[in-house]
Amino acid sequence: MAYLIWTSGTTGLPEGVQVQHSAAATAMKSLRESIPVSRSGAVCCLQFSQPTFDVFVQDLFYTWDLRGTVIAAPKDVMLGSFPDLAYATNATHAHLTPAFATIVARAHCKTLDVVTMIGEALPQPVANDWSQNILAYNTYGPSEANVVSTVKQFGGFKNLFKSTNVGLPLPSVGFFVLNNERVVMRHGLGELALSGPQVARGYWKDLAKTEEKFHWNESCGAHIYMTGEIVRRLHDGSLEFVGRRDDPMKINGMRVELSEISFALSHCHPDTEQAATMLMARPDRPMKVLVTFLSTPSTPAQDLLITNDCAVEVAKAAMAVSKANLPEHMIPSVFVVLNRIPVTAFTKIDRKPLSSAYEALDLVSWKSNFTFTQDSVWTEEEERILEHFATFLGTESKNFRSNSRLATLGFDSIAAVRFTARLKTTGYKVSAAHMLHCQTVADLCNLFNKPASNSTCLDSSSRILDEFHRQWFSKVAETALVDVKAFSVCPTLPLQKNLLSEPFRNYEYYWSNHFFDLSDSIDLELLKTASCQVAQNTEALRIGFLPTASVSAKANSGFGASTFLQLIHEKPSVDWSVVKIKNEDLATSAKTYAQQIALKHQSSAFISYPWAVVVFERDDVRTMMLSIHHAIHDGPSLKFIIDDIQAAYTSQENLRSPRHQIQEAIAPSFMRTTSPQEDMAFWKNTLKDFVSEVDDSVENRAPENKSRTYNTASIPLSVPIFKLQSTAQEFNCSSANSILRAAWACIVSEFLETDQKIVIGEVLSKRLASSSLEDIISSLVSLTPVPIFTSGTAREIVSKHDSMNIAAYNHRDANPGMLRKLIRRPKSQPLYPAVLVFHPHNTESEHKYELWNEIKDFLGLNFERDLRSM
Repeated sequence: MAYLIWTSGTTGLPEGVQVQHSAAATAMKSLRESIPVSRSGAVCCLQFSQPTFDVFVQDLFYTWDLRGTVIAAPKDVMLGSFPDLAYATNATHAHLTPAFATIVARAHCKTLDVVTMIGEALPQPVANDWSQNILAYNTYGPSEANVVSTVKQFGGFKNLFKSTNVGLPLPSVGFFVLNNERVVMRHGLGELALSGPQVARGYWKDLAKTEEKFHWNESCGAHIYMTGEIVRRLHDGSLEFVGRRDDPMKINGMRVELSEISFALSHCHPDTEQAATMLMARPDRPMKVLVTFLSTPSTPAQDLLITNDCAVEVAKAAMAVSKANLPEHMIPSVFVVLNRIPVTAFTKIDRKPLSSAYEALDLVSWKSNFTFTQDSVWTEEEERILEHFATFLGTESKNFRSNSRLATLGFDSIAAVRFTARLKTTGYKVSAAHMLHCQTVADLCNLFNKPASNSTCLDSSSRILDEFHRQWFSKVAETALVDVKAFSVCPTLPLQKNLLSEPFRNYEYYWSNHFFDLSDSIDLELLKTASCQVAQNTEALRIGFLPTASVSAKANSGFGASTFLQLIHEKPSVDWSVVKIKNEDLATSAKTYAQQIALKHQSSAFISYPWAVVVFERDDVRTMMLSIHHAIHDGPSLKFIIDDIQAAYTSQENLRSPRHQIQEAIAPSFMRTTSPQEDMAFWKNTLKDFVSEVDDSVENRAPENKSRTYNTASIPLSVPIFKLQSTAQEFNCSSANSILRAAWACIVSEFLETDQKIVIGEVLSKRLASSSLEDIISSLVSLTPVPIFTSGTAREIVSKHDSMNIAAYNHRDANPGMLRKLIRRPKSQPLYPAVLVFHPHNTESEHKYELWNEIKDFLGLNFERDLRSM
């Protein structure tokens, strides 16, 4: 058996489907032949499904069978930032549910080349949207036949596709349309039966159920699985989905049978005789929710509906049992107690009187029996939020209590994404990631502050920053170094401390220079104004830094010891110069001005904004140099800055949404899962074998080598990337990156003649951690140590490194000074002799702009490390 996956059962008990290796392997091979790779030949698949949903198997093994890359992310990132995640990772494939595809436009997922829809019926509007410029497939398949059984292409060519068409079977699947165990004629309705090597063994420890659903059929001449799906076979042989024989429900995109919930609650209380669960709406609450009806014949009552004390006791018992035994998405929203479950003349449950009983129930009064809080009192702002929320749900805000569970209101993860999008149109800004963490109505209200164009999310992050500013502002304002009073005080990000400290050893450290040939039509004064406007809109370009040592009294900020404070000034200022030079003097002049800029900021301890623009005019060519310190930017930030300046120059800056700002990244970076003490303990143990024995006394220090060269080389991999990925899988490694890290470390170790071990550094981006960080201009990276033993076989080196690297991830923001002490790295040497940076693959080597042309940086980067790998 390859795996056991659980689905719903008509008996009320879960069904464990036993899938054998041969069936799984055959299914993935057929999928590989039926669902193509992308136009570029790459396969980068977003791992959308949860492990409890069998499409998870397709996400992984279909991708790996094509030697592709599986892109995983936390649930809130995957749901809340799906288009951004797809773009950032260059995703080419996704296997989505139609429910999710309804809220994500095809136009927002430009990198996707191939998409499959699976899990539920495909609505026609979704099919129409997702058929544009993409290879799109409608697929169907039960777990009992290994994920996918039929495929129908509906995107990538002109066709008259109907979304109910689930297509033709895979090569490894046989199918029959049966009525009373006999094959029906084409166009006739019947139950779909599947056969072939993809069909599973049966149900785990349920022989009776297995024999009922998996059996030999004489009419088909095959061993079949009865799916319960009602279909029609069309003239071209494809299948049209009509419905389910037992009509199961979709709860949060997962197929469950309501009888399973009823079975779990049928004995929740001694007085309970029967339970029936339905998905229902009512006029004042049009959002369908799960409602469980409980019959208690022993409770005296004249009417069908019972709401007395005995009924409250039964409902409380049902609530407790459901929370203890059912997953979140299957917990009923409402428990209704009746003196009997009404049935029709055919002994089937009569839905009509149940619906009438549900509509007659005073939900506000009924639910008050299950809470210990008084009526909720809302602020004016919260009332506005709840009005939006009530309109979205189709109900009234008076029905909400502070402790009302969102799940019981029919508010699931898909609804959270939709509600987030709707709020943005009314002026509120909140990420779906934050919305997904809300459990109650009170949690929802706490997300918001005010409907402004800036931050509307009132959380602990903003409160921490407010308190930090309050404690430091008056002390900073008293210093002679600060001559303005309109500023905010913030702590520095972990990496900023190191980036600002190193330039005091060498003033050129961590400055980068970027060059652009300007077009003849550019008005320099207008360009300067545009730059100033961008600075006004960007906190990072209005930041100065102040050493905490220059502040007479220290504040108890809760952020720990910090050598610098960030001062975000209210007013912008652009260090702008225009210099006339001779044509052949550009390199010399650029180097001179870059050094002057760096030295000026080192001398003032970075109190002024660490960036400047110099325009060199020579003959008929004008070249702009942007000098900027890495304490306020990283790689993506540079493109954001240049894009924003161009947009401001062409008066198009209001065509895009305002960027998130650096303050939104500061406090969350300190809300870490580990404490400094835990970091210290982890790295002390991890680095114990990497301690240096070099004597760092002054008389033994080697003179610093100030002669530096800047060399670049493009070295293509000697083997295809998929071979590295296969090797990583063979070595049980998390990714091919582990092989590249280990290889680079071995090269550096050999070059530096270290003793079969080395600690290099790796730069990790923080932007994918949250959708709100993706467009921020700031230095959103971590520099983490990568200790590697370079002796042993390739498998031993890579495997040991990979396990250490995984364990180190939660401790990636450790203090560099602490790390230097742990490995006794001399202050006369760089902390890391080499740094590795994995950049996302980009087919374009440079950015294209309308107003200028970016040219090669001929000055080079200045870092403390002797070697650097990109």
